[in-house]
Amino acid sequence: MFREGVFDAALRFGSPEEEAAYREREAERRALLEGLDPNDPRHDRDRLLIAQDQLRDAIGHGADSDPRAQAMWAEIEKNLRAQRAAEIAAGRDPREIDAGDAALRSRLPTRPRFAGVTTDKAVDESVAVKDDQERENAEAEQAAVAAQGLDDSPTTNPVQHAAAGLRAAGVVNPQSVDTVGIAALGRLGGSIALG
Repeated sequence: MFREGVFDAALRFGSPEEEAAYREREAERRALLEGLDPNDPRHDRDRLLIAQDQLRDAIGHGADSDPRAQAMWAEIEKNLRAQRAAEIAAGRDPREIDAGDAALRSRLPTRPRFAGVTTDKAVDESVAVKDDQERENAEAEQAAVAAQGLDDSPTTNPVQHAAAGLRAAGVVNPQSVDTVGIAALGRLGGSIALG
């Protein structure tokens, strides 16, 4: 379910028409979310893609000034990568995953261009730079652990080995994606919260 107003203080619109168009797209995404079949294997992935699209729209209207927006973006990206890796590891063809993603994206509302609104490309580039910084920090942390002589091989530390395997798949917390990803989105807040 959507929880409106979380990023409202950060959102910037050039006109009442621009805000009305934003709210209409938000309502369209809410309807898409509510129309998803919970028994469909793509259900969780599609929820994340819809949340990402809403967040991209909010960031394009200034929500990036709220630190929760970047945290939410990173959480969505992490969970999408983890889901994709898990599906591929289970033998699913990546082209099938991409086709399902494209099919959902074709149903998402389009954003008209307004003066002063950040484009999707600029939003994606901005969050990609921040994602790269987070990855570099994680790699530095792993290097520091290795330099301290902590061995994560299964023979010496099975817990660290399992955790390293999960991190390699993009999972930070070994709970289910629904528990970590969707619930975290609700806790972090946003123009939408999924429940």
